[in-house]
Amino acid sequence: MNHILNCKKIETAISRAERKLVNEAKNNGLYENFGQNEARAIKDKFINISDYSNNMNYKRDLINSFSRWCSNVNLSEIKMR
Repeated sequence: MNHILNCKKIETAISRAERKLVNEAKNNGLYENFGQNEARAIKDKFINISDYSNNMNYKRDLINSFSRWCSNVNLSEIKMR
């Protein structure tokens, strides 16, 4: 998990997490709460809960989008990658 969060941009962290999860799913399949630990770790690092600026709301949208992807991904979609 450290290499995922060892970056300065949220986009990089999400991209790394997605690649990790795709590889994990190809090898081990999907499981309940797939990707939620990664989404939570990214949120903890990049989101300031008291900041509601446009930039911070954009970051929240990115994390929410990633979390929805984790919840809705299926194996046939992953095998296409």
